[in-house]
Amino acid sequence: MKSMKFIFFLFIFYPLYISAQNTEFVQPWLDTTKAIIIDPYGENEIDFDKLITDKRVVGIIHKASQLYGADKKYYERKLIAKQKGLLWGSYHLGMRGDPVMQANFYLATIQNDSSELMALDLEGLDTASFMSLKNAERFIKRIHEKTGRYPLVYCNNSVLEEISKNYSDTSIFSKCGLWYARYLKELPDFNKNVWTNYTLWQFSCEVNCTETGKCWYNVPGTLYDMDVNIYNGTVEELKSRWPQIMVEDSSVVPVFSGTSAYNWRNGFDLDGDKINDKINFSFSEGAHCCYKIIIELSSDKKNYSFPFEMDGGYLSGVDNSQPNQFNISNIDSDSLPEITMKIQSYNGELSAIPKKWQREYGFKTNYIIIQYQDSQLNVSDQKR
Repeated sequence: MKSMKFIFFLFIFYPLYISAQNTEFVQPWLDTTKAIIIDPYGENEIDFDKLITDKRVVGIIHKASQLYGADKKYYERKLIAKQKGLLWGSYHLGMRGDPVMQANFYLATIQNDSSELMALDLEGLDTASFMSLKNAERFIKRIHEKTGRYPLVYCNNSVLEEISKNYSDTSIFSKCGLWYARYLKELPDFNKNVWTNYTLWQFSCEVNCTETGKCWYNVPGTLYDMDVNIYNGTVEELKSRWPQIMVEDSSVVPVFSGTSAYNWRNGFDLDGDKINDKINFSFSEGAHCCYKIIIELSSDKKNYSFPFEMDGGYLSGVDNSQPNQFNISNIDSDSLPEITMKIQSYNGELSAIPKKWQREYGFKTNYIIIQYQDSQLNVSDQKR
């Protein structure tokens, strides 16, 4: 009788126990709302027709380059993946050698595609073969300089520990999302010195799975040796944030603080639907002209392009080094962040606001607020 009661207990309560334990650090792939990403290279086999039958698998991060050579399947599979409706990303395997030249080669390989997620693979600490952490800094800086974006950083636990020992949560590494390779069912000792959480966790490959169909998560159309990753968020969240999918500590409210960096491109929920929205700028080139803001709200999936021009003068794309010119913060305590901008200013000189803008948007000065009100984005004058 005791054994029957025990079996009954397991049958009823064990699934609840597992569910309760299923946090982002304990078998998150059991949560069916979370997104799955695979990261193949040319030697991995993929049947795309079978792959897309799994609706949790929404993206691929494919090897694009290594040192100064391109992956043989990159271009072919990029075309197929996009035709199949999959999100597309790529990574560069960092090797010993000039990191700036490697970054340039990687960008040339992916043709600097703004819709493509980018990542740097730091495979190990042997600097006789792989890229050193110092050179990784230079690679990341070059990518940001050329694109205005930071790549994900892929690393195993040994590399994470080395980064955590030598860098802080204000370093350039912290500006990149963490793509963590660890083939365990839970992460009891995750080092939070640089990253408070992972963005992707690579939890399955040939290291811990030796037979197709018997892995911790089996992706249709692939074999046991496929690298499988869980995203620290839902399918919907991943789709809305791509290609800037970095997951940050949700307990930290991102604000300006001097010139310290923060993830303004997808670090704010402007419309209050609990999904961060995408913010970007188009640039007309030149040292002092001009940036135009583009906002994509997750609630309606629409792009809002505003004609207002913001002065240049940024060394590598818009950042938070000039908060009097561009800032995002909750200035009216309504729980939603507002965007403040100084517009129509060239080399410090203010220009008149066109009458058309005054009529269409209702503001009159060079200092504006963009905020979500009454189910839409509204523009008004700042109170100064």
